Amino acid sequence: MKHSRRPSDFLIVLCILAAVFLLSGCVSDKMIARAVAKYFDSNEPTVLVDGYERIRAGVSAWVDVPYGDTSKSEILDVYRPMHTDAKLPLIIWVHGGAYIAGSKEQSVPYVVMLADKGFVTATINYQVAPKGKYPLPVEQTAKAYRYLMDNAEAYGIDTDLVFLAGDSAGAQIAAQFLVAQTSLDYAMKAGLPQVVDDPRTLRGALLFCGPYDITKFDSMGENTTLSRVMEAIARLYLGAKDWRNSEQARFASVIGFVTADFPPTFLTDGDSFSFLDHAEELDARLRSLGVESQLVAYPDAGLGHEYQFSMDLPQALETFDAVVSFAKRYGR
Repeated sequence: MKHSRRPSDFLIVLCILAAVFLLSGCVSDKMIARAVAKYFDSNEPTVLVDGYERIRAGVSAWVDVPYGDTSKSEILDVYRPMHTDAKLPLIIWVHGGAYIAGSKEQSVPYVVMLADKGFVTATINYQVAPKGKYPLPVEQTAKAYRYLMDNAEAYGIDTDLVFLAGDSAGAQIAAQFLVAQTSLDYAMKAGLPQVVDDPRTLRGALLFCGPYDITKFDSMGENTTLSRVMEAIARLYLGAKDWRNSEQARFASVIGFVTADFPPTFLTDGDSFSFLDHAEELDARLRSLGVESQLVAYPDAGLGHEYQFSMDLPQALETFDAVVSFAKRYGR
């Protein structure tokens, strides 16, 4: 295993940073954002699986491909296995980073591993807050989707078999994109683009550790310092001082807007300082609508936010196998 700081360490760092700022009496939302972004930029969130170098060597890559303008926020990577020339299902991954940090590079090992299992995978950048306020990341996800569809032949993509995936903030962005594509009423009211020609080609959602009710974004536990950090992030991303009662938060809270046309969904989260209750609520809502939903969770295991990226954990390995099985079941 190649080891690095665990993703759950992020929560500890958030608390420490916020405590320092609060005690100094000179805290601001942007100061917190800058500190968190600096941490993300210096952190490798993945503990690589044994044999990753061999897996990576068998996967073709197109790196830093512009999907919109030429800015850094509108580039993506594409990966596909070398062992076949067949058209393959596509998984589009939206990275995490609490809306204010992160990049596509942090999800590369995971999407490379998925590509090795028989998928074309793409991991995208988007403009993070405070510059990239809601709903820009959702709009950029739509733009990336359209680019991949328009260039499907070059990457060997089966355009009838598309999955949206994401971790943490990226899971919420991916889910909101899917709600907009499968509900015209929602898209019109939320002011989001519909770019999918046939929603039936959206074969699934693969959602990891996301906040699907933004009005409860700051409820990752009883730690008041962490809550203060999460409130600052919510204000920066949503662009609203009273963020909890804003229209932005209402429309970004996808649990209340999913319909029976939402695609089959795979959900997972850790049980410690994360959004497991959000995943449970979304799973229950989807099931009530007759949508296929699979929730993978490990109660009382002490797994933190983004546990799935730590491939030295047996639960992370089990979850990866479950994701692959789910995507193969619906990607045909």
